Amino acid sequence: MLGMFLAKHYNNIYLLILIILIGIWFFYPTYQNYLLNERMKYWENKYPELKNTSNKDYNNQNYFFWYIWILISVIIIIRLKLKKQI
Repeated sequence: MLGMFLAKHYNNIYLLILIILIGIWFFYPTYQNYLLNERMKYWENKYPELKNTSNKDYNNQNYFFWYIWILISVIIIIRLKLKKQI
């Protein structure tokens, strides 16, 4: 979010697009599920006495954050278009 603000503030459209694409990739639900599963495997290997169970709420939360990121990106692009900065 800070990168998006700085790119918008300094009128650097290429940086803004790069940050938007990185954010969409990072918040992509499949990638977040992969990271979650890898963290669970790490903790199971490090502490075998702990039992980690997968939770379906994580998937809904991942989609929520992904949609929020896309919505904010679209709003910023529309605001820049209205100000004729891009």
